[in-house]
Amino acid sequence: MEALSEITNHLPKRRKTDPLWNFLDEIDNKRYCQLCHKGYSIETGLTTIKAHFKHENQSKFNEIFTNNTQIIEPYDEKNEIKIQIMNYLIKWIITDQQAFFLVENSDFQLFVNSLNPRFQLPTRQLISESIIKLYNHKREMLYNFFEKTQHKFSITTDAWTSCTNLGYLAITLHWINENWTMTRVLLDMVPLHERHTGSYITEKVLETITYYNIGARILSVTTDNAANMNVFGRTLSEVLQSKYNNLDFEHVHCAAHVLNLAVSDGMKIIANSITKLRNFAPIKTKCGASYIRKSQPLFEDLKKIFELKGKPFLIPDLDVPTRWNSTYIMIDKMCRIRDMTDILVDSNIILKDRYLNEKDWNEINTIATLLEPMAKATNLLSSSSYPTMGDLHIIFPVILKILNDASENGNIMPSIKGQIARRMYKKLNDYWAILQDCCYLSVVLDPNTKLSSFDNETTERIRTLMYNTYARYAKESEESNSDNTSNSSRNYFKKHLKSMSLTTGNYMHNMHNILEEYFLSIEEDCNVLEFWKVRSTDIRYAGLAQMARDYLIVQATSVPSEQIFSVAKHTISPTRNRLSEENIRASLCLKSWYDANIIE
Repeated sequence: MEALSEITNHLPKRRKTDPLWNFLDEIDNKRYCQLCHKGYSIETGLTTIKAHFKHENQSKFNEIFTNNTQIIEPYDEKNEIKIQIMNYLIKWIITDQQAFFLVENSDFQLFVNSLNPRFQLPTRQLISESIIKLYNHKREMLYNFFEKTQHKFSITTDAWTSCTNLGYLAITLHWINENWTMTRVLLDMVPLHERHTGSYITEKVLETITYYNIGARILSVTTDNAANMNVFGRTLSEVLQSKYNNLDFEHVHCAAHVLNLAVSDGMKIIANSITKLRNFAPIKTKCGASYIRKSQPLFEDLKKIFELKGKPFLIPDLDVPTRWNSTYIMIDKMCRIRDMTDILVDSNIILKDRYLNEKDWNEINTIATLLEPMAKATNLLSSSSYPTMGDLHIIFPVILKILNDASENGNIMPSIKGQIARRMYKKLNDYWAILQDCCYLSVVLDPNTKLSSFDNETTERIRTLMYNTYARYAKESEESNSDNTSNSSRNYFKKHLKSMSLTTGNYMHNMHNILEEYFLSIEEDCNVLEFWKVRSTDIRYAGLAQMARDYLIVQATSVPSEQIFSVAKHTISPTRNRLSEENIRASLCLKSWYDANIIE
């Protein structure tokens, strides 16, 4: 790490570990021998001091060093071993999210000294400075990496407020690498010092995009459905179009957020039953500790009931509004342990008024059957390790059909299940009208979906879009193949003949055949990335494969940004809240880059 080798040049002066220093007094920037009072400059080195003791105080010198005392000299600042250890130390602190003051912990110092006595741990201030310098160095390397590649990218972004009450904007970048693997990194973690308006978020995102010079290659941004993010999406689209001539950019609304909104809307009908469930669950809730949790004897009784039934003790998870699927997980676990909680209530009359009655349980079971497919959908769409836009066009129509069937539309007085299904269907259907009308190529280039989810009119529009876009990729692929051929006289004329043929009817016919071959082939639950990786080695499919690698990176959800915040909570915590904004930004970005193996 070049940056760290520079940092080690500025390490604090090494500690004076030689026992001879104990026989010198420092007075007025001079050193005086305690035995003969001879004076030396404050800059006098150990070699001179040793020579003095050998000639002037030989008996004391022999006394000190005849007891098999081992003198351990610390590494010089430029020593390769020291630089390597510093590299490992900094990387470990970053990737394991260790506190900087760890290096000043006496037990840790003893541990390191036992491994290598010559290595002296830096101060926490130096660790802080080192991480900032390393971040700036690696950021430049990342810029150069993006300059050398021709990938298109997608972005997910979201805002978060830390425990220090400071807002941050996470910007994650996604692309498919040469090995056909989905890659994502935290591109930036931007401190927010103003209201989180759409225009302010646009300004901050553009600063990052401008630094890395990737504005022309941003294919999409995925955000939640908040009003400020809608403004951000429109504004960013306008700027990318005017400044970078980026006409492909689209704003994608987070599908997981849409599912969560529909669930929240439907659960309002049985709010009382959900509240009772939260308060009874044997966990501590923000709205007040549950009765079981407050009573240690009751809690222990419940554990004994599990033991008698021969089942592992389960503690339900509390649902959190910002944690998708958490309500379903809470309900599902409570339904699974109902037999045990029933026994507990029967043996403790004080719990009966607090426990769910049969009507409550019926409502809870009803909502569970409707939430299950929503939970499965959220899990499937939240991945960033495989393309998800095609899955979105399979999942949403199925869920809408399930909800519509459960809505009892012909019934004037629907059941609780019908009422819940109606509310969820309406919310989901409203958003589906927006979700299904974007990123067509990302859907069609998924061999599991292709054109199957579109009506006839939309299919024709997508075919035209597909042909026009593919024509550009096919031409670039042909020219690339021509550039890779030898420079013989024969190939010179072949190259020009190929370029002339790019506009001929025969070439267009071949392009049409390749697309139709793709559209008509039947694939059943294939691995999307593997499908295109195999075809990328076929010269006929090279252009279409490159097009797929660019367009399949669109993210159906903004979950990657949400996951960054889960990591950030360990970097910024109630017990670790004095890190500077620069260190937080650098630490989190570097951790992401290390984890993605794009830096060493």
